[in-house]
Amino acid sequence: MLEELATNKARTEIDKLSFKKVLWRTLNRLKHEQRVCERSTNMDEAYDLGEEADWNNLVVLKQEVNKLSKME
Repeated sequence: MLEELATNKARTEIDKLSFKKVLWRTLNRLKHEQRVCERSTNMDEAYDLGEEADWNNLVVLKQEVNKLSKME
């Protein structure tokens, strides 16, 4: 950045642009890493996540069944 913009801009402006470029590049790499991790989630882990949601639904269902009358 110093070599590219040395003739056109002040040093403080170059520093600001350099910081922004580093920040954007870091965020892009983090987003990329997150996508890679999400895609490579172990199938067993994914199954466990669904099982946990099912368990929560079962607990709620049991609570609702207790509210029903005998006829219902």
